[in-house]
This record gives sequence, C-alpha cells and structure tokens, in this order.
Amino acid sequence: MDDFDGRVALVTGASRGLGRHLARELAAAGCSVAVTARTAGPLDALAEEIAGTGRRAIAVPGDLTDAGDRAGIVDRVTTALGPVDILVNNAGVARASGYADADPSRVIATNLLAPMELTRLVLGGMRERGFGRVLNVASLAGLAGLPYLVDYSAAKAGLVAFSRALRAELAGTGVSSTVVSPGFIGDEGMYPAYETPVPWYLGTNVSATVARQAVRALRRDRAEVVLNTLPMRPLVAVGAVSDGAMRTMTRTLGADAYLRGLAEKDLPYSDMPELVV
Repeated sequence: MDDFDGRVALVTGASRGLGRHLARELAAAGCSVAVTARTAGPLDALAEEIAGTGRRAIAVPGDLTDAGDRAGIVDRVTTALGPVDILVNNAGVARASGYADADPSRVIATNLLAPMELTRLVLGGMRERGFGRVLNVASLAGLAGLPYLVDYSAAKAGLVAFSRALRAELAGTGVSSTVVSPGFIGDEGMYPAYETPVPWYLGTNVSATVARQAVRALRRDRAEVVLNTLPMRPLVAVGAVSDGAMRTMTRTLGADAYLRGLAEKDLPYSDMPELVV
C-alpha cells in the first residue's frame, strides 16, 4: 500500500458529499489537501476542519470548466502546498431527464473534459518526479448506461475509458490512474435533491464509505473498482456478457422506473447539488 504521508492532494467537487469525505480520507492518510469547488464558503470550512487535524489544507474556489480557472487552481496549490502528487477528479453534474431535454454539452464539459484537462496540467510534473496518482470518480451509469441519465452515462463511460487508457500509457513511470464506479449514493448528492429516496431494493451506498473504499483502492494502486451494493452489483458482470440481460435486470429491479420518476419531476440544474463542483 502506498505511503501518502506528506503528499499533496487536490480534490475537486469538495464542497459537499463524496468530495468532502475524499478530502478527509486523504488528510487522514497523511496528505496535505487542496479542495476546490465553485462555492468558497463550504470549501473554507472544510479546509479549516482539515487544518485542525494538523494537516496543511487550502481552499481554492474556481470553475473547472474554465481553462483559466483550471490553470489558476493548479498554480495556487503548487505555490501554497507544493506540486500536486495526487489528483482526485470527483466534480460532476447530473440531472435526470429524457435525452431530448438534456444538456449534454454542460454535462460532458464538467464530467469528462474538465478532469481530462486538469489531469494534463499536473501530469508532466508527476512524470518528472516519478510519482503520481489520479483518482477518477466515475459511476455505475458509465458501466451500465442508465436511461434518463443518457448524457451522464456517456460522460462517465468516457471517464472510465480515459482512466484505463491513461494507466496503460503510464505503465512503468511511477504514475498511474485508478477509476472507481459507485452506484446510487443515497445520503448526499443528486438523489436526495429529488426528495425521492432510492428504493431499498436497488441498494445504496453511503458517501463516507465510498470515500474510504476509494482511497484504499488508490493507495493500493488498483486499476478499477466497482463500489456498489447488492442487488445492483451484478449488473457490471452481466453487462459484460449481455447488454440485453443487463437491460432486463435494470427494468426488473426497478432502476428504470425510478429514474423515469425522477425525470418527470423536471428539476432545473440550479437545484442539483452536483452543480457546486
């Protein structure tokens, strides 16, 4: 297991939910932590909390879909804490809707292009130093392709492919990437915003548990980890053999109907907590 003591970690989408827990786990593993999101207030509170544990921490607000902001974030982290050793691409946005009403440009810019470009900004330094870890937070949607989350599924599928390809390219350099794919996270994020709890029979994850498992996978330099509870967990294995069988499972388990119900609520993006990235 990698020793992260003294490493500098940058966590995106850290103002709430999974990102906040990922930052805490990395601090507990010995990292100095920089947290970024669009909204400064929650970031400042998190950085202060982490600093209270004896670890160095800074809040760096910014818009990851803006090239200037991305470069500025990396520069500020490097100046304050040192070069980025560990990048956690967690920021994301999702909204349940029929695809005709979706905003794929917005979703792909945040969920796929931003992490790819941010990784590119820190990758050269990682290679020069001979150490680096990139944690990409994908989703079961990227592996299964879920209805009413078509653009989100496509973006997360791209993130999975990006992480796999990057890891292959970096083999033997001391730099690597890990991708984790959680299922429904019931305590924070998109689903509570709809005020429609994820049905128990679909299985849910808890953000703090997902964060702990994700950082463990990163420290063990795992290539890919699926973090889902039963009964959704077998979807990935089934889908690798037969997409038709997987589609039958999502319908039978009620995932399709649940997501259709969320889409019918027609909530605007402004109500989605993932927009605070």
